[in-house]
Amino acid sequence: MDIRDTVKAELKQVLHEREEYKSRITDHDPLRLKMYSTGNGLRYRKLLPREDTAYPYYDSKTIGGADSPEVQEIQANHFYKKAIEVLDQDEAAIRRFMKNYRPHDPASITEMLSPAYRPAASGLWLPEEEARARQQQAVEERKRAKEEREERARKRFGKYGIGDHKIRTVTGEMVRSRAEAIIYNALHAAGVPFVYEDTLWLKDRNGGLEAVSADFRIMIEPDVVWEHSGRFGTPEGHDNIHHKLDLYFHNGYTLGDNLIITMDDHEGSLNTQSLQQIVEMLVERAGR
Repeated sequence: MDIRDTVKAELKQVLHEREEYKSRITDHDPLRLKMYSTGNGLRYRKLLPREDTAYPYYDSKTIGGADSPEVQEIQANHFYKKAIEVLDQDEAAIRRFMKNYRPHDPASITEMLSPAYRPAASGLWLPEEEARARQQQAVEERKRAKEEREERARKRFGKYGIGDHKIRTVTGEMVRSRAEAIIYNALHAAGVPFVYEDTLWLKDRNGGLEAVSADFRIMIEPDVVWEHSGRFGTPEGHDNIHHKLDLYFHNGYTLGDNLIITMDDHEGSLNTQSLQQIVEMLVERAGR
């Protein structure tokens, strides 16, 4: 995977988190606190501004312990402001990197040469084994990134994953439904490189960014997204897949090309033969 793709994904995450912290601020200039210890534990005083003295702040009365809502609000606002400062610095660092970084793969280096020094195109082709290794490396990198995002979300917001995952696949990963398990196991058995529930940042119709959890992201060139809607007949399932489709189409995904949509029939049954044909098509496209 091109390191620029990873850095761009991190930049999107930085921008998203900064907006999240900005939305949580309740006081853009929060009061300062002084902490001291008593026999009953830690206590807090808030420092109020004072204009009639050379000292800008003085101690007020004690406002409570660590469980005081007022104390917690002041602490939270200081945390949010500091987080925004750090994210601003990270954004600047990432943009500097993107401006100065030059890819060092053979094809990119060749493009920097004048025509007289460029080798024949055939001399830049990768052996099939190396191409497969790169596909697998891309899968592992996406999985690590997914695990890191989930861990950050769990620590910051007390949530882990999306929805209920109750069915175990052949690799031990938990998925939502029997249909997803069948697709997962078929892709794994065929050796198709993929990531389950990978996060994609897509532009909505208002120009903002929205995180979408793709059911299966097939890591071939170009990437293919496979969505399976097992509850299309319910209002919730219909609205969910309709919203996803709108985002995919708005971001250049095309049915039959880099977007696959499957679903259960009206009785909740699954055509496994059709799913297997799709897997075989992906195997052919992956060059295996």
